[in-house]
Amino acid sequence: MPPPIEILQEEFHSALSLIQKSTPRSYKFPESKNIIKVAIGMRRSGKTYFLFQTIQ
Repeated sequence: MPPPIEILQEEFHSALSLIQKSTPRSYKFPESKNIIKVAIGMRRSGKTYFLFQTIQ
């Protein structure tokens, strides 16, 4: 049985490959400084991936 750290690394790399295959969103936040940005919407509509793509 592999050590737990190797199992966690495998899971992390498989999740990372899914993120890299995600669909880029066409919407962009308006340009502004010193303002908190919030994504609001229905369940499972891609808010988390949109925010992740925004900070990349």
